[in-house]
Amino acid sequence: MQPTDLYIIRHGETDWNRAARMQGHADEPLNDLGREQAAQVAAALASYALDAIDSSDLSRAADTARAIAVYHPHISVHTSARWRERDYGRFQGMTLAEVEAIDPQAAQQWRSRVADFAPDGGENLLQFQARIAAQLQAVVRQYAGQRIAIVCHGGVLDIIWRIARGVAVDAPRAWALPNTGINHLRYADQGWQVLDWGNTAHLLTPAVVRDETIA
Repeated sequence: MQPTDLYIIRHGETDWNRAARMQGHADEPLNDLGREQAAQVAAALASYALDAIDSSDLSRAADTARAIAVYHPHISVHTSARWRERDYGRFQGMTLAEVEAIDPQAAQQWRSRVADFAPDGGENLLQFQARIAAQLQAVVRQYAGQRIAIVCHGGVLDIIWRIARGVAVDAPRAWALPNTGINHLRYADQGWQVLDWGNTAHLLTPAVVRDETIA
């Protein structure tokens, strides 16, 4: 079977990214820099022979995906809630410092990546991982042997790295998740290869890695 190539991209920057606020399922739009980043990653992918473009249904991801689709007019963007960021429940819209001010224990569990901890109304890391793992396998089945661009979120990319590399969800993070970085994964012989990660060579302004999910 031919390998399946996934080019997975974090959406462009939002104001909440800049403020290190937990976005989760909130539909925060791209800011001016985010729109510029989307245009730049779209131009970088213009020469790629893509067969499909998938995206989270949240506008910051879908608008980034639509910028990419401008250079691939034969492809329609397919959106799905399955590619959404982790559901942060009551933490949504807050900074970690704000969480710590009202619930230090919850902030510590979050910072320590306790696998079965979930903010009230949100997902824990094990639930989040299961959702993304199932979606990855669905995409690999649907697009077997093809090249697909996927626009999603920082937390989703973090889980994808862990799945591809066999890293536990509660292990500390040591890899970057820049806005509109290009992450190239290949699925072949029932396994994953990471061929490129966090590539931002296409950005005119170097990406500032702001991560609202960790201290």
